[in-house]
Amino acid sequence: MTPPDEPSGEPGARPRDLAVGLSKVFQPWFVGLLVVGIVLLVLNLGANRPADPSFADEAPGSTVATTPGLTFEARRIMVGDRCLNVQVAATPEQRAQGLKNRESLGAFNGMLFQFEAMGDRAFTVVDVEIPLTVGFYDDAGNRVDVQDMQPCPEGSTGCPTYGSTKGPFRNALQVGVGQLPEGALGGPCPA
Repeated sequence: MTPPDEPSGEPGARPRDLAVGLSKVFQPWFVGLLVVGIVLLVLNLGANRPADPSFADEAPGSTVATTPGLTFEARRIMVGDRCLNVQVAATPEQRAQGLKNRESLGAFNGMLFQFEAMGDRAFTVVDVEIPLTVGFYDDAGNRVDVQDMQPCPEGSTGCPTYGSTKGPFRNALQVGVGQLPEGALGGPCPA
């Protein structure tokens, strides 16, 4: 038996031809949706963490005088899931003064020491009367290390220094001993 003859003229559209034609029509739409999806994914990932936990974009907060001629900016920052009230030591003079000659942290949870770049540094608690815990954080705000620091009596010699033993850091946060929250150093507290 022989197949029936096809009518003369154009052959009919076959399923494969139809699929190829539809893919050519929808290909620009598919590529456009894929590009939009990638852009939204990148924006969403970037929105979940501050680019620089040094808070450079934050509006200046109030300042608090602690010694004659030296003031520290007050900020509310996120550490893990907790909001802390801190003073910021961002200049060499502020970092040198730190928490010296204070009997308490007062209305603050601690002091944030900001440095211009990653590095290895050490702290001492000469003339500091408060036992402290210091957390060390990298450029991304991830905690690198943590140390407990004991006060060194005024006039003592040979006071220990405390630095990160696990790598360089950019920011250090000193709080009352045992009061450092778990987690990364984040940006400003939500309103």
